[in-house]
Amino acid sequence: KPDDSYCRAARGYSLRTLDRYEDALDDLRRAVTIEPDYAWAHVALAHVLLDIADLPAAHEHAVRGWELDATQVWARGIEAFVKALLGDLPGARDAMQDAHERDPEELNWTQLLADMHTALGDRSGAQALYREVVERGSDATVLDTIARVGWSHRWLGEHDKAVRMYQRALSLGRRRPHYLRLDFALALLCGGQSELADHEYQRALRDIGGLSPIRVRGLLHVALYDLDLAIREMLRGEHATADRVRQLLADALATSQRSAGNAEPVPSVGASA
Repeated sequence: KPDDSYCRAARGYSLRTLDRYEDALDDLRRAVTIEPDYAWAHVALAHVLLDIADLPAAHEHAVRGWELDATQVWARGIEAFVKALLGDLPGARDAMQDAHERDPEELNWTQLLADMHTALGDRSGAQALYREVVERGSDATVLDTIARVGWSHRWLGEHDKAVRMYQRALSLGRRRPHYLRLDFALALLCGGQSELADHEYQRALRDIGGLSPIRVRGLLHVALYDLDLAIREMLRGEHATADRVRQLLADALATSQRSAGNAEPVPSVGASA
């Protein structure tokens, strides 16, 4: 039904899972135009906009979805992550704390809240939250949870365990999140396996090369944020492989922006500033 907001929103979010981001944007924008007070459509649109690093628009729709329906905890979580990418770390932490308190069973919020504490220099607070993710997710069979446990092992300095968790996640079928190999490469880098890390970053770029340029832009924007934070908080200073990888990702991001018709640079994550 072309003028049914529910059908438009459902179709748009489904298209996201198929990596059809331009079509997803069209349907979700149409949904919120048909029904401006449809909270879930705003949240779904915010998620898609975050995926492609259209951060101001993602923030706008996440906030609007939250204003319309305070049970939409994903709106709060997306708002928090966008604020972090835009450099508002205190605001990001507060919003993610709210999401975590409202839905404490969602490990997504626990891990991301730990990341906010890390970015703000609260290592003890971050470590407690990462440990919670590891303890609650250690027996997980769901790919996303396994990846979050691997991420948390890395920040706890348990690099061998992190690598094993990512290897396990990567072995689970063909349909894997596109960020997974980028995160695996970062785990290798932080664990001192520079040659393997460089290889996996190159492989990750090949893997995402066939995606829409706007999706590649989003993936690389987050990958650069994560790398910068790791350089600052874990690698601490000069690191030849990290510097080379950062340039590799920055060049790929610039290429994706040109292909997407976006001449303006995506704002710097500022994590290494």
